[in-house]
Amino acid sequence: MKSILTPFQKSIFEALCRDKFIIQNFRFAGGTALSEFYLKHRYSEDLDFFTDEELPIEEIRPRLSPIFKQIGIETVEYRETLSSKIFFLNRR
Repeated sequence: MKSILTPFQKSIFEALCRDKFIIQNFRFAGGTALSEFYLKHRYSEDLDFFTDEELPIEEIRPRLSPIFKQIGIETVEYRETLSSKIFFLNRR
């Protein structure tokens, strides 16, 4: 079955799925997940991961940093809202 994910998105998704902390605490969800696994109806630039836990960013960032470096992410911009933590990734 054809994937709607770009090679860059796949590398991020696969790297995150190899991390025990990530797979125990987060679910791939949202429009991109719906399109990738069910509808194949659209392309999306973002990858949404949800958790039921109230995890402080100080706990998440150190776990993500080595994963991002491993796949060639050069800069990570971070934004926090009332209900979400958003990471903007730029590759080398």
